[in-house]
Amino acid sequence: MPCSRLGTIGLVSAAGSRSLSRVYVEVTLGGARRAAAGRIVPSMTVRRFLPIYIAAGLSLVLAATALAASAGTDNEISVSPRTTVAKAPADSPIDFAGARDARRGEPLPLGNLVVGRVVRFTRGSEAAYASLTMRCPAGKSLRTLGSTGDVGPQVMRPLHYAGRRQVDVLVTFDAGRTKVGQSVDGTVLALCH
Repeated sequence: MPCSRLGTIGLVSAAGSRSLSRVYVEVTLGGARRAAAGRIVPSMTVRRFLPIYIAAGLSLVLAATALAASAGTDNEISVSPRTTVAKAPADSPIDFAGARDARRGEPLPLGNLVVGRVVRFTRGSEAAYASLTMRCPAGKSLRTLGSTGDVGPQVMRPLHYAGRRQVDVLVTFDAGRTKVGQSVDGTVLALCH
């Protein structure tokens, strides 16, 4: 006897029995001919694979939830805008490597100035660092870099930056000694002339 939109259900004689019992023959939207012609998906296939699709979807949701829960704490990094720290004839804030005339506490040579950017790290469960550009004011070029506090610059590009107006640096801190949640800060300095 046909069922509406479910397909066909047939009455078949059970082996060795005189009574007729209902047996599922095929449930396809449109019948066996259309299924064989490839125009419809047999619902047996849908019924067989639907629990697998549901289980796979649920496992993805649970995996994403577990990953988010185990992510740990976030890092916080803040970088200040470029400021002029000292201008000749003011005293140099540090001993700049490679610049014999720019020593801590001694006046900067005429035409030189020091620009800086304050960088602050609050360590998360995984260490992260800051990438920034140190740029001299218009008409000035870089001589060397330095730092104060607990941070240190590492030149990324160009490696030979002396005489150029700007350089990209990676600012790092000692992640091995800095505990999760602890903050460190310092100033990255550039000597310009």
